[in-house]
Amino acid sequence: MSVELDEVPDRDAINQEALATDHLMADLGKRTRRGGAIAIGAQVTRLAIQFATLAILARLLLPDDFGVIAMAAAITAFVAMFSELGLAAATVQRTEIDQDTVSGLFLINLGMGLAVMLAVIALAPLAAWFFDDPRVLNVIIAMALPVPLLAASRQHAALLQRGMRWAALEVTTIVAQAVAALVAIGIAWQTDLGYWALVAQSWTAGLLTFGLLWLACPWRPSRVRDWSQVRGALAFGLHLTGFQFLNYFHRQFDDLLVGHRWGSIELGFYNRAYMLLLLPTHVINGPIGSAVIPALSRMQDDPARWRRTFLDALGLITIIGVGISAVFTATAEPLVAFIFGPGWEKSGEIFALLSLSLFVAAPMNSVGWIYVSLGETRRMMQWALLTTPVWIGAFLLGLPYGAKGVAATYSVAVWCLALPCFAYAAAKAPLRLREMTAVLVPLIASGIVASAAIWWTMGDWIAAQGPIGLFAGGAACAAIYGVLVALLVAWLDRYSSLKQRMLALITPYTTRLRRSRTL
Repeated sequence: MSVELDEVPDRDAINQEALATDHLMADLGKRTRRGGAIAIGAQVTRLAIQFATLAILARLLLPDDFGVIAMAAAITAFVAMFSELGLAAATVQRTEIDQDTVSGLFLINLGMGLAVMLAVIALAPLAAWFFDDPRVLNVIIAMALPVPLLAASRQHAALLQRGMRWAALEVTTIVAQAVAALVAIGIAWQTDLGYWALVAQSWTAGLLTFGLLWLACPWRPSRVRDWSQVRGALAFGLHLTGFQFLNYFHRQFDDLLVGHRWGSIELGFYNRAYMLLLLPTHVINGPIGSAVIPALSRMQDDPARWRRTFLDALGLITIIGVGISAVFTATAEPLVAFIFGPGWEKSGEIFALLSLSLFVAAPMNSVGWIYVSLGETRRMMQWALLTTPVWIGAFLLGLPYGAKGVAATYSVAVWCLALPCFAYAAAKAPLRLREMTAVLVPLIASGIVASAAIWWTMGDWIAAQGPIGLFAGGAACAAIYGVLVALLVAWLDRYSSLKQRMLALITPYTTRLRRSRTL
């Protein structure tokens, strides 16, 4: 089967240029470092936008509004993942790719996007019955409509990532995020539409992401003459989708349980706390992973270089993630009060329990780089199969005690699964578990020490002083952690390669700064 699409003058040459990656190998390390720097800068910007949006919308909307959206999202986002089928990751991971393969994957994504939209609309009445809330029906239908547009932009984003065009990729996501946030805030501020402001935010982000990605990536689909390579990429993607299905199932199962048992208000408190919990991991893992996975995929035939690059990336993401975790844990309830404002005290109590998982959550997410870069998505899915019963059991144990009970058992489950998670990922990779733990343990211990020191000595003072106490406590925690990490990186040989990469990254900027001062 083939599909005829309009031909564009010189389109073949433009498409081939968008697919080419041979030119990247000459300075792969430099490009990866540059990608990491761009990713960190973009994520700081994204984090600022997310925090500001959370803070403003929490003051304009009610917990019930967020609860309705969380109920709908538990269905729409869960089903919508099947429009992607892991095919974007397949495009990034493959060492060689051609026009037929990418066009075939594009058409599959688009077809699945349309099918998923119809499936979600069909499920909307059942979801409204399950949650016993008729508002969920129309919200689910509205949130399903942009799914085909997002599906039609998956391969464009993958090609930007594969081609290491970090700036273009990050600009599109930041612009879409910022404009969507402004739209939601404007509607919430000027109207009484409530949760529909959040639906408008989702719509705006989807439309802008689609348009900007098509502008940034000049590749366009064409008629597929040979589907043989598409089948191989589809097998890779289906295993990844299996993992994402199970992973998302357990991540949303807590929302389903809390919403069904305790209602939209309790779910609203829980959902906002959980979204705040995910900020550090999403903000760090996503962009750094987008820089690291293409580089690791190009190094599959050089195990020593692959191992060194992965361990350095693991060290970097752990340094950043544990630092944020330490500050969040030490200032959990005052932080929620500052961001969300009055009336969200219960979210603060829930977040204090959830934040205990953060120290290992960020580095645990990095194991996905191992599976994807080495093409081991089958093992990735097997891990999810093994652990899903653990997550479900933990949520069920905590459910009788409300959202706080679910938060507590979630944190316990994360810590219990941390070491097995790293061991399973390392078993088929060119590195050993002890090499990973040698990088992780000192950094995680430093974060726990810094957080515990601030909570023990300043906890009551931080809570009593409001924003001043929050910023002072957060700064003190970051300072203690920074000193401990600096000592570790300076003294321990296991961080020597990471230190060299970090110096190589910042040296050009410090040199320019010194030159500017001498002028």
